[in-house]
Amino acid sequence: MENTTQQFAPETMNIWVNGEPKLISAGTSLDGLLDLLKLPKVGVAAALDAEVVHKRMWTETILAEGQRVEILTISQGG
Repeated sequence: MENTTQQFAPETMNIWVNGEPKLISAGTSLDGLLDLLKLPKVGVAAALDAEVVHKRMWTETILAEGQRVEILTISQGG
């Protein structure tokens, strides 16, 4: 009997995060990227290809090959 079950590695894609290349799974959302990077979701702003993405859209914003993501975090200092 032939085994027809095949296991495939998830497709990956390359994006840029704060100017650094990053390999992520295809279908990753902006919200999921923050999870992968272990970044907080409070006090953070994100832009995709130089356009700010409102936080309420992060889960719906699916990243694509070659996109540039800028993530800014608020920090206190003196």
